[in-house]
Amino acid sequence: MCRSRFVASAVGLVSVVGAAAPTGVADTLVPLDQERFTSVLVQSDCEGETSAGEAAAAFELFDGVVETSQQCPEVPTFASAIAHQTSTIGGSSMTLFAGAQYSVQSPGSVFASAVSTFSVTFELPRTSVLSASGILLGSGQVPGVETLLELTGAGGTVFSLTLGGPFPFGEPIEEAIQEEHTLDPGIYKVHGQALSADAIDIAEPFFSGESALNVTIEVAILGDVNGDGVVNVLDLIELLLAFGQPSP
Repeated sequence: MCRSRFVASAVGLVSVVGAAAPTGVADTLVPLDQERFTSVLVQSDCEGETSAGEAAAAFELFDGVVETSQQCPEVPTFASAIAHQTSTIGGSSMTLFAGAQYSVQSPGSVFASAVSTFSVTFELPRTSVLSASGILLGSGQVPGVETLLELTGAGGTVFSLTLGGPFPFGEPIEEAIQEEHTLDPGIYKVHGQALSADAIDIAEPFFSGESALNVTIEVAILGDVNGDGVVNVLDLIELLLAFGQPSP
């Protein structure tokens, strides 16, 4: 560990240890509310509207996949939409894999959309370091493809990332997620969404689009060097043992 990093860690650790840290292991984030769902819709002149959706009922693992499609050979028209999400909410981390895609082949009026949404409100009881890592992905020839991830708190937006279409030649585009922020105690909300939608009265006979979001969010108490959820003398010992060692 380099000297400057050691000093910064030591200062933060001593200040937190001196603030009467708890003696037992506690959650570093406390979930308060959640809205996680997948939804699809297809609408055409020949079959009208078909839709499907699935939502998480509580904070446990959510693994939802919904799809719908229409096919009218006499027109001919084909449209499909698929949305999926696998997400978890834990005491120190959240994970999300969300995807939405559609394809439309029609000379007439048709609409297809897919959305996967992840919104979680949580409390940080103590000063913490929140990190987010993963990727945003998008492809398609129309503007209605968007992937986003944002974190907000009482003081406003902490970070906001968006990847939107149309994409050059419809080719897949990836953007990395690498965020790390020290946050004061308080209530925060993380919102992630993959959206793919096609407009009515498309000019071309075939369109498709896909958006995806894959992210891991981790929260650690400031000064918790050994990651056991408690700030105490054991963290100070580990920090001292690392003094003079090269940074990883």
